[in-house]
Amino acid sequence: MTEEKYTIRKYKRILFYVVICVLLAAFLLGQYIYPSEREPVTEESITFTGTFYRVLADGTEEEITEGYEVSGYDADKVGEQTITVTYGKEATFTVTVIAAELPFVDVSEDDWFYDAVYYNYFAGTMTGLNKDHFGPAQPLARAQFAVILYRMNDTPEVDYEAIFPDVEDDVWYTDAILWAADTKVVTGYTDTGKFGPADNINREQMAVMMYRYANYKEYESDESADISEYADASKVSAFAKEAMEWAVGNGIISGKNEGTILDPQGNATRAECATIIMRFIEKFEK
Repeated sequence: MTEEKYTIRKYKRILFYVVICVLLAAFLLGQYIYPSEREPVTEESITFTGTFYRVLADGTEEEITEGYEVSGYDADKVGEQTITVTYGKEATFTVTVIAAELPFVDVSEDDWFYDAVYYNYFAGTMTGLNKDHFGPAQPLARAQFAVILYRMNDTPEVDYEAIFPDVEDDVWYTDAILWAADTKVVTGYTDTGKFGPADNINREQMAVMMYRYANYKEYESDESADISEYADASKVSAFAKEAMEWAVGNGIISGKNEGTILDPQGNATRAECATIIMRFIEKFEK
């Protein structure tokens, strides 16, 4: 079964493209300020980098790279927006922003997980199985989940160390797992000392890793929940009980089968993972 269906599509971490750039005003010492129409304007560039130009009295143009402020831009809003650029005086222009489309043929807007996949794809935390398929119902491997958390931390450099016998140097997941182990977000299996990169991650393991990650980041959490009312609460492993209570109490994990079970031993699907990551970022990192 799936996590509950999202019906409000407000979580849109997307690329924005300027469709209409209309300069209304701004005259400063004979200099006009205007937005660049040479390239797409993204949330990052419109906020932090120079995509605006000024035209000097002699007709030459110069890119404005610093000393200006942008206001009126809403990263979560699709449609027409009025943006003001302050550079000595103010230049106001109107842009129409449209949402980029997902490239996956197996994710449609009617799917309960659409918002979560959209959110993660454009945030760069999750990619597809290939360029056309996301694989929402596919299980997620432990290595893949470590990579997601690693991406959330901007993929810092890691020196190789043979911590786990089954994590070799220079594999696509090596840095992510070593980083996660160093931060105490992940551990290996106590009986073998291995990490199990290709093993499917289950829901309680995911709760544990998210709980450790929140503690590593020193996020302030809500109170943990009483999970005893779930029909399968007794199936939650002892090592995962505190984490599962935290995850439920903070809205990171919700019940399945209309909220009646937690399915702690069930493999977490890629769609479920996308939903959990979106909820986590929306709660703690925005």
